[in-house]
Amino acid sequence: MVDLPSRTLAHEFARRRRIVSTSLRGIWRMRVLLNPLAYHGYALRLLLNKVMRRLMPLGLLPLAAAIALSLPGTSAALALVTVLLLNAYPCLQRPAIRYLIDRLAYPLVGLVGTLGGLLDLATGRAPTHWNPRGQATAPADRDDRPRIAYSMSRFPKVTETFVLYEILEMERAGIDVSIFPLLLERENTRHPEVMQLMPKVHFAPFLNFAILRANLCWLTASPVRFLRAWTDALRSAWPNRNFLLGALGVLPKAAWYARQMQTLQIAHLHAHFATHPALAARFIHALTGIPYSFTAHGHDIHISLRGFDAKARDARFWVTISRYNLDLLAQAFGPAILAKAHLIHCGIDLTRITWQAPQRTREMFDILCVASLKEVKGHRYLVEACAELQRNGIAFHCHLIGDGPLRGEIEAHIAQVGLCENFTLHGQQPQPRVLQAMQACDVVVLPSILASRGDREGIPVCLMEAMASGRPVVSSRLSGIPELVTSGREGILVPQKDAKALAAALFQLAGNPGLCRRMALAGRAKVEREFDLATNAAQLAALISGSVQNRDAQDMQAQGSARNSRKAL
Repeated sequence: MVDLPSRTLAHEFARRRRIVSTSLRGIWRMRVLLNPLAYHGYALRLLLNKVMRRLMPLGLLPLAAAIALSLPGTSAALALVTVLLLNAYPCLQRPAIRYLIDRLAYPLVGLVGTLGGLLDLATGRAPTHWNPRGQATAPADRDDRPRIAYSMSRFPKVTETFVLYEILEMERAGIDVSIFPLLLERENTRHPEVMQLMPKVHFAPFLNFAILRANLCWLTASPVRFLRAWTDALRSAWPNRNFLLGALGVLPKAAWYARQMQTLQIAHLHAHFATHPALAARFIHALTGIPYSFTAHGHDIHISLRGFDAKARDARFWVTISRYNLDLLAQAFGPAILAKAHLIHCGIDLTRITWQAPQRTREMFDILCVASLKEVKGHRYLVEACAELQRNGIAFHCHLIGDGPLRGEIEAHIAQVGLCENFTLHGQQPQPRVLQAMQACDVVVLPSILASRGDREGIPVCLMEAMASGRPVVSSRLSGIPELVTSGREGILVPQKDAKALAAALFQLAGNPGLCRRMALAGRAKVEREFDLATNAAQLAALISGSVQNRDAQDMQAQGSARNSRKAL
């Protein structure tokens, strides 16, 4: 409904009082906008038009006091006239009289209302709500959703569907999410749902004029806080060279993100991965006070734990996706590190995946592996296992979906063992095609290993999707995988780097359709029970909402303390 103008002088007084109190309160919260080094002419216009103009009545008080002292009856007469006008104005009907009073009374009442608003601001009184006749109490399109931010290493990354679908689930849960990736991924293949989130992505390069200006703004506005945040961040990365170089690249951008989050009134920041995303979140928290949390997955804690304790200590809470990770971190830092920890599995959107019983109607045994072509995924052992299948007379075809730095090496290995006709490398594929490939295969394999630099799996999402699709899985008995797959029930687990054991598992499934069906049923039930995205994302959303409510309560308590302090003075 269209806002109506004030119809009485009393309404005008309440309106002006509310506007002044609310606007100056908002400018104080966003006082960084008054920094001329950062906002140039806008800062000057904001100061003159929104601050100085509303402080003008304070300059008139000495003049009014001088007049009252020189003419003792004047102040009483003005007060009497004001009271009469406030009560008689609605009854006046003659246009000429109302026009004259409008020109005389409204400016006076406006000045008094401005002083009332300044008094409310000084005493900490909550702003009044103006609701003239015919106006709705609140706009129908008002967005009261909690505003949070997500940060991650790269977005949108094809292999990190768990981040994409978790954000979509947060949006469905009624949370307004803004996305701040450290790197904007420019892959040729994208999942269809990415386009829904791209308008919410805020991105900056490692360095430009805006980033330099943001850092200068923080340095001039809060030099001690800014330098302390830099020092703490670099100390947590030292002496790991990779972490330190990454921090030097990420932190200037994080300072710019911090200002953007203040402008958006972000109430909580959640980072995926305990490395540089969590480092940036801690840095932003040090600058702005915005509470943060993070999720630790696999390689981000398996390769190095440098600085993890500081990030966990300052976080409102932190999450990891497996019990294996909790045990690893407790062993590294002691049980006290788990005080703010929560175990929340990654999940998949079961509404997108239809279970279909495996039906072996052809002689060809179709094997599928969905994984980046990297050392940690163990493709070389799958190739060797397939060579063993061929020697045992099994007719098979193996499909590899994914891309990566080892593509050439894997192709050469396939050619070396003479299996070029038995393998197809499909490269990266969007999510719908991956799910179609799972429905078309007989088994999904992920022969993960402990890589040379310490990389290992978390809990692979591709195995969750295969089990939800109705396909038995074969993988390694490593890290968090046994939490998803119980060997002999939902699939078969084998020792890592054991091609013969891998071949034996595939051989067993190729000759036993009944076992494949039993595993398919058990796999879907396991995923529904423990790895449903809606359920698991709701747990994270509840933690984040609790953080937002806690911050709101702290803000109200701080305002109450400030108000009590002013009253005591």
